[in-house]
Amino acid sequence: IGVAQLALRNYLDEATAMPRPALIPLRDGLNTGMERCTELLDERTNAPAMPPLRELYLEAERHLAQAHDPDADVILTECDLLVDGTNTIGELLSAPRIRVPRRDERVG
Repeated sequence: IGVAQLALRNYLDEATAMPRPALIPLRDGLNTGMERCTELLDERTNAPAMPPLRELYLEAERHLAQAHDPDADVILTECDLLVDGTNTIGELLSAPRIRVPRRDERVG
């Protein structure tokens, strides 16, 4: 996730300077998703559900295509990695945990 963030930030420094309001909901969703992952890492059982990152990504993709954004391909490639990474971390942290007995607790 960090590499995708750095690549996107670096690319945007060189990208065509233009407003991209279509990315705001995706940005906010990614921030919320990472907050949820942090809550899950802290083992908060009442952590809210992950935001719909894939849907937010598809909406941003639609808007960038309609705007004929010349940098859409690179922006969307990096955002896709961020969405996949954040969703994967959220899924892994939300999965039921199986407690494996320590060696001294095992029978036999």
